[in-house]
Amino acid sequence: MINGVIRFVCICFYLCGNLGLHAQVLTQSKLPIVKVSTNGKSIPDDVKIVADCEIIDQFGVLNHISDPATTKTKIGIEIRGQTSAFLSPKKPYSVELRATDGSTEQPLKLLNMPKESDWAFLAPYSDKTLIREAFTFKLAAEIMAWAPAFRFVELTLNNQYQGVYMVTEKLKRDKNRVAIDEMEDTDNTGDELTGGYIFSLDKVSVGNNVFDSKVNYTGKTRAPYYVVNYPRADRITIAQNNYIRDYVMGFENLMRSNAFGDSLQGYRNALDVPAFVDFFLINELTRNVDGYRLSTFFKKDKSSISGKLGIAGVWDYNIALGNADYCGGNLTSGWAFDFNKVCGDDYWLMPPWMTRLANDPYFRLKMKERWHVLRKNVLDNNRINATLDSLVNDIGVEALNRNFQRFNILNVAVWPNAYVGGSHAKEMVYLKNWLRDRIKWIDGQFGYGTNVVDPDPVPEATSLIYPNPAGSTISMTLDSSYDHFEVYDFFGRIMANVTLEFKQNQEIQVHIGELDPGMYVLKVFYSNRSTVHKFVKQ
Repeated sequence: MINGVIRFVCICFYLCGNLGLHAQVLTQSKLPIVKVSTNGKSIPDDVKIVADCEIIDQFGVLNHISDPATTKTKIGIEIRGQTSAFLSPKKPYSVELRATDGSTEQPLKLLNMPKESDWAFLAPYSDKTLIREAFTFKLAAEIMAWAPAFRFVELTLNNQYQGVYMVTEKLKRDKNRVAIDEMEDTDNTGDELTGGYIFSLDKVSVGNNVFDSKVNYTGKTRAPYYVVNYPRADRITIAQNNYIRDYVMGFENLMRSNAFGDSLQGYRNALDVPAFVDFFLINELTRNVDGYRLSTFFKKDKSSISGKLGIAGVWDYNIALGNADYCGGNLTSGWAFDFNKVCGDDYWLMPPWMTRLANDPYFRLKMKERWHVLRKNVLDNNRINATLDSLVNDIGVEALNRNFQRFNILNVAVWPNAYVGGSHAKEMVYLKNWLRDRIKWIDGQFGYGTNVVDPDPVPEATSLIYPNPAGSTISMTLDSSYDHFEVYDFFGRIMANVTLEFKQNQEIQVHIGELDPGMYVLKVFYSNRSTVHKFVKQ
């Protein structure tokens, strides 16, 4: 009965999304254009069909739909994902590049990314900024050993426009991706048997190789299960399968033993602590509602290289960063690793060993130390906002407009939206404010910095804002051409309900009639500097 209700609700969400579909024609784009033709066949979700793929990527030059293809290849394509694939009319795809025979894998340096044959065509839909996944991957690439490379593209399927997509590296063993030792069918004894492996906590798909934990969730009679991703289910040997299962069972036993916290005999020598710290901090920054329990990928390399359990990479952040209205996913306070306390009845929970790790004083100290380091560079507020802006600029206004003309959902609550802004600009303001408040909360937990009104310690400009205090508008004359501007309230949150009008002689007028009375900061960005100007709204 419950499953039937859930399916009915999901169908309703899907139909509501389809109500917003509009035909859209793509003629040119500053993004690469990807054209897929299935030659009349439907794309299934369980087996790849052969299709033709053409890519037009002129590297900085405007691409036209009629331009000759810069890459032309056969592909195998299927619908990927589970929840996103079912709920969204904008389908994500798994793609394998193939030779002209349509069956042999053919690695290519796709869109100037490292050469490989397996790719994901991710389809941001419920994330109306279109950049949550991209932002997390870009951030992780600066922090972790590896994160998926990606390029934004515009996709057509059988000559029908499908919107903005991310062509993305898959989380896969490869010298350019998850760089662990390659396993052969003959690697069944000794050191060769010990790695490398990739396994995950995730939902199960058809054909997955799965084994259960021996340790139940707290308060549950059901135990977690692990999916073995590499070696593939159709290639892993019995000896290899037994090895990785026994390895995980032994690790879980260590994590619940009395020696758990011992500096020599405990987890510090059994897992890659720095890698887990970075992984935890990314999940905490984004308050990923799926974090630690789904789309969580581990690696175990050959023992002669490293016997420690590691993190393979990050994946699946489209409903992170405040884009989930359940289990606290929209909150800027609270630890994401407390999911089992917040949503203890969920089917997928954090395994017991991971919750114990999250609450260990030594591990928490390492998280604090790493947070202090990252806040001075990668996680600086201004640098984060600049990264967000750069991703939006990469997509471009024209592609954004086409995407939301194709999927007219900016005023529609699409599962699991916690916020509906009505415009892409307001969705971006919500994301920036959410991130700022989230960072401020984590700062408080780790004792970093102090709360300040100004967005950064830039001295206030000497030029005047007039009138000040102001009513519905403020004006000011700038000393040179500006790039963009932002208005912050007293708590450092970006305000969406302001508009700017450019006048002659470098004068700008900011319309602030919808702001509540109080003190605000106008920050003006130039090509190589920025200035801040305080004003009062009456």
